[in-house]
Amino acid sequence: NAYGQPGNNTQQNSSTPVSASVSNPIWLGAGYYHTCAASQGGAASCWGYNVYGQIGDNTTTNRAVPTAVSNISTATRIESGLYHTCALLGNNTVNCWGYNAYGQLGNNTTTNSSIPVVASGLTTGSDITSGIGYTSCSTLSNGGAMCWGYNTYG
Repeated sequence: NAYGQPGNNTQQNSSTPVSASVSNPIWLGAGYYHTCAASQGGAASCWGYNVYGQIGDNTTTNRAVPTAVSNISTATRIESGLYHTCALLGNNTVNCWGYNAYGQLGNNTTTNSSIPVVASGLTTGSDITSGIGYTSCSTLSNGGAMCWGYNTYG
């Protein structure tokens, strides 16, 4: 808990579950040193380590409490990767933010972003996942899938 990953406004380790102050969570994503939630109503929040902007609040400040993600109001799913985060939105698009050296934000760049950016060409997403590595994927409503990011091993 060196970075506030449990979201209870401390940096104390805990061997028992503690409450994170998230309002009506419907989906959680735990990354390497950060955690995120999509809440009923579509808001998204993240907390913990933020050196690459993976909290999505347009800063690189670590957060020990859930902090609103900028410009996200229709999140239905959220996933946290190693140092990045992606959210599936109500319009079936995906937004990602954080570390992007391998293209894991899906916006055809390798530039980090501390605010959500649109994953290019993805308009029919039905679910998402982000690995603890540098890759993100979305299943599509037509039964297909799209993935982006680190691809050294194919």
